[in-house]
Amino acid sequence: MAVAICIAMTALPVLGAILHEMGLLGSRIGDLALGIAGVNDASLWIVLSVLLTVKAGQASGGLTGLMSLALVPLYLLVMVRFARPMIDRMVSSRMESDAVGERALAVVGALAIASAVVTEAMGLHYIIGAFIAGAVTPIRLRKPILDRLQVPTVVFLTPFFLLRLDCDFILIQALR
Repeated sequence: MAVAICIAMTALPVLGAILHEMGLLGSRIGDLALGIAGVNDASLWIVLSVLLTVKAGQASGGLTGLMSLALVPLYLLVMVRFARPMIDRMVSSRMESDAVGERALAVVGALAIASAVVTEAMGLHYIIGAFIAGAVTPIRLRKPILDRLQVPTVVFLTPFFLLRLDCDFILIQALR
């Protein structure tokens, strides 16, 4: 089942890049495609996390998986009620004339890493924590943060993405 979930996931950054290159990123159809792919990916990550948590709970006697699942609503409550206003105040106070500076990026990065560490400690995947940190970021701060992170992300992470595609291609060829 886990393999099927992983295969069903969308390459969301690739879809975003394709829509950007085609000039469809701000259009209705582009936003719809990206939104559907995002919901698909989020729901599949959640299902995969629950599956892995339950499997880890079975391996350790059953209590760990149930406790992890019980902590999820508490974690989400903390992220929405406390982390969102905190990130709004901390990033807004460190923005320089509506532009995100290094100090504001450090706050955003620290929130994403802290959220990832918490979800990993709960037995969920760290990517869920980073995703939730991005989801609770106030809407008015998302565009300035994304504008600031776009170039470094493309420069540093594209080689890893291409390496993964290369490895996937080699694996597929080896399985034939």
